[in-house]
Amino acid sequence: MTAQSVWETDAVATGTDCVEGMTTDTGIGIEEDKIDYIFERFYRIDPSRKSGNSGLGLSICRAIVTAHAGTIKVKKLIPNGSHFIIELPQ
Repeated sequence: MTAQSVWETDAVATGTDCVEGMTTDTGIGIEEDKIDYIFERFYRIDPSRKSGNSGLGLSICRAIVTAHAGTIKVKKLIPNGSHFIIELPQ
């Protein structure tokens, strides 16, 4: 049986000139030494998984956010999961 991730998403105005969107998952998480690579095209955290993971999703997200003059960051959650923060100008 494959473990399922649960996603929670929220967006708020930060009181500054940007809007912040956050999403958190409960998946396998991202090892600290791999965080620098996850936004690269075709990078896969777990290359042994053969389905459902092309390594393009986060690079597409970064391209869209960057095209709108925003930023995207990730924080590892302990023990599992990841927390993504997207900031876009209003």
